[in-house]
Amino acid sequence: MKKIVINLFVLILLCFQLHAQIKVPYGPLMFVDTLGLRPLNSCISIPDSLNNIWKVAIPEKAYFDTGYSDSIAILTDSMDYYANNCNDYFTISISAYGYTIIGEGILSFYHKFDTDTLLDGGVIEISYDEGNTWINIKDNGVGMSSEFIGLYEDTISGGVYGFSGKSDGWQYVELYWHWNAITGVKSGSRFYENPILRFRFVSDDQQTNKEGWMIDDLIFRAYAPIGDVKEFNDNDLQIFPNPVVDYITIRSKSQTLDGFLFTLYDMYGKIIKQMQVEREWIDLSDVHQGVYICKLQKENRIMIKKLVKN
Repeated sequence: MKKIVINLFVLILLCFQLHAQIKVPYGPLMFVDTLGLRPLNSCISIPDSLNNIWKVAIPEKAYFDTGYSDSIAILTDSMDYYANNCNDYFTISISAYGYTIIGEGILSFYHKFDTDTLLDGGVIEISYDEGNTWINIKDNGVGMSSEFIGLYEDTISGGVYGFSGKSDGWQYVELYWHWNAITGVKSGSRFYENPILRFRFVSDDQQTNKEGWMIDDLIFRAYAPIGDVKEFNDNDLQIFPNPVVDYITIRSKSQTLDGFLFTLYDMYGKIIKQMQVEREWIDLSDVHQGVYICKLQKENRIMIKKLVKN
């Protein structure tokens, strides 16, 4: 289901090296498309569904026992171990929904996998020419960030990058496109319009009673292009203490605090708290302990900091 976002916000790209890296886009959020499985979103296609190992169903296995946020998921068979000699896939066609240009895009999902380590596994590939040619998304240089959240480092048979082995429960993955790679805007000598992602599961001829690959909560977020954004430096704007227990203080040497917008995100980019700054302190006593991203914005100037809550 597509949701148009009314309250636009501006973020600057930033990476934090913690348990994972988070991509915070430059531009305002244009829309969010929750790629639902019931009914199946029109962007998702399972070719030859009767013979394809990929099913949208309620999982009934030992490790694959339920979806992430609902009872259903898209997975390699809902009841049985995956078969030998698999090379089955489903695709997601990323649409610009009539927009002339999208500045950036993020596709995120949760998944589990259980395969023969370094032999069988799941591969994500992308095509910019309507499926005529495919490239592993880890090797893709067209408008893709080289720093993903949760993408594979292992390889499977043939030295192909893929998810392999057994995941530690549900894992979060985020794929990030920048600038014009997901619209009809010309880039060099080619058009990259509505790319297609292929989620392909591969196995060899040995049966070892593993469950395969399961995916849920597929979400695509589109962000508008944006012009020049300037950062506050530490001499202009200060946020302290860090770590914080209950209250943080905001001090500016060159700006009044009127007009500042404060936003606190978790490490998956979810907004935890947002408010207009009306005084020098902000109450965070109701925020759980953890690591967050704190953003202060005034017009086209911005500061983003990692914030630890004790």
